[in-house]
Amino acid sequence: MAEMIGKREKEAMIRVKNAVLCILLSWSFMFGNVMDGTVSLQAETTVLVTRTGSRYHAAKCGNGTYYKDTESAARARGLTPCQKCFGSGYRSTGTSGSTSAGSAAASSGTQNKKPIAISEDSMLMLKGDHRKLSVKNTSGTVTWSSSNKSTVSVSNGTVTAKKKGRAVITVSADGQKKSCKVTVEDPQISKTRLNMKIEEQMQLKIKGCNHEAVWKSSSEDTVYAGERGIVTAVAPGTAVITASVHGRKYTCKVTSELPEIHKLQVLNPSDSINRNSVLELEFITDNDSVFDYEDIAAVSSDDTTVSVSSAAGNRILLQAHDRAGTAEITASIGGAEISFTVTVSDEPLEDDESSMG
Repeated sequence: MAEMIGKREKEAMIRVKNAVLCILLSWSFMFGNVMDGTVSLQAETTVLVTRTGSRYHAAKCGNGTYYKDTESAARARGLTPCQKCFGSGYRSTGTSGSTSAGSAAASSGTQNKKPIAISEDSMLMLKGDHRKLSVKNTSGTVTWSSSNKSTVSVSNGTVTAKKKGRAVITVSADGQKKSCKVTVEDPQISKTRLNMKIEEQMQLKIKGCNHEAVWKSSSEDTVYAGERGIVTAVAPGTAVITASVHGRKYTCKVTSELPEIHKLQVLNPSDSINRNSVLELEFITDNDSVFDYEDIAAVSSDDTTVSVSSAAGNRILLQAHDRAGTAEITASIGGAEISFTVTVSDEPLEDDESSMG
């Protein structure tokens, strides 16, 4: 009898063990394995997310509008689990396998980290200029360098243009790099002083610069400045030509002079004149435009015999007085000079001729 009771107890215990084992296998299939205080989900999990949030939740957690999404999709967008909802030891098993809370946080940090940004990606500078560059989205050590230190130097983001040329400024921070291309120009005017003759043209240029300058004359009636730096002497005098580029001004002082005259002669020569009469003489030169800007000048060696009554343009009037004799007349203009002798005869001018004069 005792043996039968013992056999039945053993069979009952076996049935209980099998039942417990079935329950454990069922839980394992439905919920996964409980190991080391972490949970691995085998089935896809539905979570709640917001449009702008950086975390996903098991339930509504704070203000905002929540939308349903799968956990794998939320993680693919770089979202991390809310510690209030899932706990700090939570690990998820999705399409990519199990991920511990620590490694998930590290991955999230890398995905959410913004790239560094430099304030300028290109700059045009003039020699001697200083510009400040800045970098954003970094809290670590920042290092600056120049690809051409003799042209452009950089110190703590301050860029100095040293000479005409090009260089690339590079900033390094948090394992990332950004660069700024720098072009340096050194504008200089080709002439600071010019002496020109009237109607002469010359060209001024801005060297060391690839940009067009704006040209202006302080007196266009004296010296005219064209668009491309072509200057024209218009009248005697002085003018200042100014070229403006990149907000700076460069000047040239221009003196406009009369053209040089190499030859002066009398168009209607006459070497004699009666007493008390008038003689008009006309002059020509190898550049008659000189008379547009200057009158001919004339003097007599003996005003009591023959005097110069007027001189204008290219003509002079000589007045013979009431005495015979000779006088030397000297005429000049533009550096050219001519002298000739006029003789006053003893015969007086008749009344009718005098009245005509």
